[in-house]
Amino acid sequence: MLTLARTITRTLNPARITALLHDNNSYLDLDPVLRLDFDRDLNPAPNLDRAFASTDVYVCWELSLALHLLPEAFADNLSQSFPALGICGLKGRAGDGWLVAPGWIEWDVDPVTAEVHRESPKQHWSQRLIDKNYDLVFPLTHIPLGRLRRDCPKWRSDRRYRALGILAYFLFGSEEWFKKQGQNFLDLLSVPHIHAFMPRPELWLKPFDDWTETDWSTCGLSALWDIESGVVYWAEGAHHADEMKQVGKPIEQFIGSRK
Repeated sequence: MLTLARTITRTLNPARITALLHDNNSYLDLDPVLRLDFDRDLNPAPNLDRAFASTDVYVCWELSLALHLLPEAFADNLSQSFPALGICGLKGRAGDGWLVAPGWIEWDVDPVTAEVHRESPKQHWSQRLIDKNYDLVFPLTHIPLGRLRRDCPKWRSDRRYRALGILAYFLFGSEEWFKKQGQNFLDLLSVPHIHAFMPRPELWLKPFDDWTETDWSTCGLSALWDIESGVVYWAEGAHHADEMKQVGKPIEQFIGSRK
C-alpha cells in the first residue's frame, strides 16, 4: 500500500495539483468565491519538491499527500462511503469521528439508530494534539481537531473546504498568492491559521495514548499555515501552535537548514 501511495504521489507534483483543481471548478464555487487564475497568479516552485526529496523527512510529506486521497473514500455521509471501508451501515458524518492514531478513526454510534454522536469522550485519544492546538493530522484530514473543528463546521460537511484547506502544504513557492488570497481564506475557513501534523508512517497505527516522549519528539513534521501572511512554517517534531513561528521556518529555509 505504501509503495502504491508513493507512486501516486510522484504523479501529483504541485503543477499537477493545480491542473486538477483548474479542471474541477466545483471546488472553487464557494462563498466567498476564490477566483483562482492559476496561469497568472499561482506559480508553484517545480523544483522545490525535488529538493525536499533529498531530506530524510520527505517520506512524511510524500506519503501524507498520497494518502490524503484516502479521505475521499469517506463520503461526508458515512452511509454513502466507499463500500470496502465497511461503514456504509452507519448514519452520520465521517468528520464526526475521532482519531485514535494518525491512521485510525473511531465513532461513537447509537446502537438503535446507527447515528454517529458528534461529540464524544473518545476525543481524549487526541487530547495531546488538541492541547498543542493542532487542527489537522495527515493522512486523515477529514477529521478536524480543536479550533478548526469548532469554527469551521463546513469542513465536516463539504469536502470542497478540505480540498482548498490543504493546498498551502503542497503548493511550494506560492506564498505571495496565498497572501493575496488571505482575506478570502480567512472568511472561508473562519480560523487565523491551520496547524497540521504529518507523522511518520510507522506511527500511523500506534494509538496516541501509547506514544512515548521519544515518539513525540521524533514523530515527523509540524506545519503551520499562517493564513494572513500566506507563509507555512515547518518544523520537525510536535510543537504548540503558538511556538511554530519561532521554531518553524518557511519551506525554503527549512530545506536549506537540512542540507
